[in-house]
Amino acid sequence: MDPDEIPLGGVSVGTGMRRYPETLSLRLPATLVEQVRAGCWSASKESIRQLQQWRDDHPAAVLRPEVIAPEEQAAAEYRRLAASVTTTGGIYRAGIRRGLHAALQMAPPPLVTALDPAPR
Repeated sequence: MDPDEIPLGGVSVGTGMRRYPETLSLRLPATLVEQVRAGCWSASKESIRQLQQWRDDHPAAVLRPEVIAPEEQAAAEYRRLAASVTTTGGIYRAGIRRGLHAALQMAPPPLVTALDPAPR
């Protein structure tokens, strides 16, 4: 994949339906961050291009989302396109959920019964 093809900034695909007010800082290797970005772009580039075209075709909705009622066909099309975009945030949230689930399924560590080593 040509790195010049991947947009530098994040691509906003919000539908206004889901918000994540919580934050979590992650320290990830730069190669992993780039791999996730490239994977998301590769999986979603056609939908992203269609979303960009949708925005070009509906400038009033981009500037003032309230002008398009949710039941309108254009809004439904936007939600359909946005739902088909794989985001880096979605990948990270899924990884964290998977890691937490795995950690909760593990047997608990043995209890600490003494803080001092046994007498000699």
